[in-house]
Amino acid sequence: MTARRTHLLIPIGLHAARILLFSLFCLGLQAVRRTPASESASSVPAASRYDSTTDCRDCHARLPIETGLLQDNPAEVWDRQDKHRLAFSELLRQRGLVQRILGFDLHEIIVDDRLSQREADQRKVEAARACLRCHATWPVDEPEPPVELKFGVSCQACHGPGFDWSRPHREKWWRLCTPEAKQRLGMVNLRDPVRRTQLCVSCHIGDRAQDRFVTHAMYAAGHPPLPSFEFGAFREQMPAHWRPLAEKAGFPGRDSDAGIDRRDGFNERFQIRADDMRASYLLANQGHLPPHATRDVARTRDTVIGALVVLSEFTRMIGESNAELQSTAGAIPDFALFDCTGCHHELRFEAGRPVVDVRGIRPGRPALPLWPMALARQALELLPPDKSQGDRDGLEFVARWRELRTAVARRPFGSPAEVATAAEQLSRWTVQRIEESGRRSMSSVDTRRFLLSLTESDRDPAIVSDFASARQIAWAIREVAADLNWPLQQRQELFLTDESIDLLRLRLPSGQLQQIVEAVPDLLQAQRNYQASWFRDALQRTRGQLREGKREE
Repeated sequence: MTARRTHLLIPIGLHAARILLFSLFCLGLQAVRRTPASESASSVPAASRYDSTTDCRDCHARLPIETGLLQDNPAEVWDRQDKHRLAFSELLRQRGLVQRILGFDLHEIIVDDRLSQREADQRKVEAARACLRCHATWPVDEPEPPVELKFGVSCQACHGPGFDWSRPHREKWWRLCTPEAKQRLGMVNLRDPVRRTQLCVSCHIGDRAQDRFVTHAMYAAGHPPLPSFEFGAFREQMPAHWRPLAEKAGFPGRDSDAGIDRRDGFNERFQIRADDMRASYLLANQGHLPPHATRDVARTRDTVIGALVVLSEFTRMIGESNAELQSTAGAIPDFALFDCTGCHHELRFEAGRPVVDVRGIRPGRPALPLWPMALARQALELLPPDKSQGDRDGLEFVARWRELRTAVARRPFGSPAEVATAAEQLSRWTVQRIEESGRRSMSSVDTRRFLLSLTESDRDPAIVSDFASARQIAWAIREVAADLNWPLQQRQELFLTDESIDLLRLRLPSGQLQQIVEAVPDLLQAQRNYQASWFRDALQRTRGQLREGKREE
């Protein structure tokens, strides 16, 4: 048998034989590289689960864009317009500021766009992680950044490590796979509004488990203050490199698998089984999309779900932070968890007595920021299909938020045990509300009802007196009104003065040309000049437009 195999190679020729042997060698390398996802994590180095971000960018820029499925050239948008792309570069550009925050020059530990491996530098590398968790792609379970630092918040920072799914996701049959199958290969289901918003707020608010948290010491050293976060407004101004499903045209595979070659054998090479496939994209995602997803009011849904995710994640972080302090006598939470205006304002006196805060908080008792809950009651009232249940949920939320606020204000900085319990209970309760009702279909009737409720925020003096909360409401109104086909200009003018001045600074320093650090003085001045009476008037005008039914014909 051996002699026969040798004899068969001879006619091929020496050069051809070398090519054949080299090809077999490459196939062997490919087989080693494509380690089955079912193997244990210990058998595959963690960093190897990530693919080349250059390949992601180049492939998306090179391949023809299929009309309806993707926004035109998403790689181009991320690479040249998205601020996330320059998140790490900004650290190097703001050299002096970063040095004040870290206590050393970041350039000292950057060698050829990688972190130094020298033993003497490891303490500095450890300190730099606090920045790079959000300014780069460095998950907490990775020993070192698995993606080149220069790519900042890269494709795989949001979509998940692409080593196992980067190749199969190029095939049309991929859209027939269930999200569970894709997640098994490492892809994050960003079509799910809950998971998507959780990912965003893990940096834009914080996530202790992921080591993502801007401390008060960082702020004191000059880190720009994190603004309030409303998903729809941030998505629009990133700018977004995707479209909601309801805004997509019909794409092959959306409603049926007609014209899509399943190629089962090919699928199995990538650990995609026959039972992972469905007859259409909508069926594959049935458990993750609302009924009638292609006709759903996507912006309203994203705003409602996003508001509740912000509340649940914020209160979860408060709970976890206070739980960590329960075993330490006299310990207090990081000041960054409190409303900055609780300390950074002039204490005003009338008739020799301190003025009581509109939230009912006495001076000397720093409170939690209000903005994470500014949209929650309206969202909870809209979420269930049964309005009576929504009203009950709204009232229960008010009671639970009051309980948390009371625990924080019972003594300066609150009692860690009481705050941890109240915060964790509110977080879990909010998550349950989302799970119970978050998949129901929404319509323009829901949009109008939600908008009307938002414009009635002027009835809450604590909310309208708070600059950050007013921004949340204004952002949400402008975003949701798009589902009623209000023209862009009309939506943008809702919260401008007669002189077209943006008093709330709703326009973020987005894109790659505007610098966040340079925008901070203007934002702080806007907070100082903010007037609740003006915002009340703006809400009333918007309510009038809504009731008159003004919209694009």
